[in-house]
Amino acid sequence: MTSAKNIRKRPRGQTPHIECSPEETHSASSSPQKRLHMQRANSQEARNLYSSTMVSVLHRARCRGQANGHTSHAKDTVYQNVPRLFKEDSKASSLRGKAPLTGFGRSVESYRSANLTILRLYDCELFHKDVEDRFTRTPSPCLDPPIPKDLWPYFDVLDDDDTELATSTSEDIRISKQLRQAMEALANAEPKLFPGWDEELRPPYVQIHHASSFI
Repeated sequence: MTSAKNIRKRPRGQTPHIECSPEETHSASSSPQKRLHMQRANSQEARNLYSSTMVSVLHRARCRGQANGHTSHAKDTVYQNVPRLFKEDSKASSLRGKAPLTGFGRSVESYRSANLTILRLYDCELFHKDVEDRFTRTPSPCLDPPIPKDLWPYFDVLDDDDTELATSTSEDIRISKQLRQAMEALANAEPKLFPGWDEELRPPYVQIHHASSFI
């Protein structure tokens, strides 16, 4: 099983912090010949690792259940695709994707084979506020006593089309030990091409894409 190292969750636009364990630090040899030999060996190791590199992207929708009509929403659901709201949804509908993963812990465990796992987070209540103007109020029956306030959101409906895809509020990045070792090997062999590769790892992750094409 591939062990993964977590990068701390960061808001969009901020540089993530990557925690490195002591065993991941490469020690330099005092001999130039030995250093050259190690660099060549590391580059070959990187080629072997990259031949099986896998990248997975998961989407995690969260709802605090504080908005009117949201009390019954699942607090945390992971999807394989970007969540949104759909035609004929109401203000009481959950922000969701079409391909949910049941059991968050198990779903992440099934993605352990990926060398780079990106977990993007979405806020259900915040997204509802962003698309509030898209809803149309449907006629409600005249009842006595009147309809309870907590049922009002069900009468505001998306009657024209699906909403746009939601925008993530933050993301977690998990880098496997193998991928980290491959990147460090390349950084040691080509320091001018990969200086500080792990200091600004953010979409579209050009350091890793560039490394893949370089190899």
